[in-house]
Amino acid sequence: MTGHVLTGAIALMLGGAALTSQAAAESKVTTNSRYSDVAQYQPRGVLTPTKMAAFSTNIVATVASVGVQEGQSFKKGDLLVAFDCRRQRAELKAREAVVQEMALTLKSSTYLARRSAVGRQDVEIARARLKKARADLEGIAAEVSNCDVIAPFSGAVSELNIKMHELPVSGQPFLRIVSNSDLEVVSIVPSRWLRWITT
Repeated sequence: MTGHVLTGAIALMLGGAALTSQAAAESKVTTNSRYSDVAQYQPRGVLTPTKMAAFSTNIVATVASVGVQEGQSFKKGDLLVAFDCRRQRAELKAREAVVQEMALTLKSSTYLARRSAVGRQDVEIARARLKKARADLEGIAAEVSNCDVIAPFSGAVSELNIKMHELPVSGQPFLRIVSNSDLEVVSIVPSRWLRWITT
């Protein structure tokens, strides 16, 4: 009886060893097939930035300074391009003065209306004029905010289409930048690779 048990145990051990050897052989074949597939296909990847930006403007102003060149690196917050916005900034100050004037007019009209010196209509007209003046101020302020092109992230200049003293073409990008960090690899590979490829 003992001899039969030992014989059975040995047979199980030999069978397990055979299965292990077979699995190892299959794994080796799969691995070799994988490397052969890669060597045969020779995939190629393209590095692409995760951040890109193109700048255009409707400002009617010449370029006052260009702080970068095509291909040059920069840091976040650097001044890339500046426009000569002296006229726009002077208009901004004028609009601020108009807002102040309209605010005083509304205050005066409200005071007089309380004493029945003017009608409520005069107060509403003064309030409407103040509202319009503030809207005009916001418009010119937005335009002035585009006079200096500040780098929104660190990167490099991929395209520069403007020079000193030139006028930008309305709606056409004059500067393109890309991030030089956090790059992605774009590649086309066979779908069967998805079983083992990792990111």
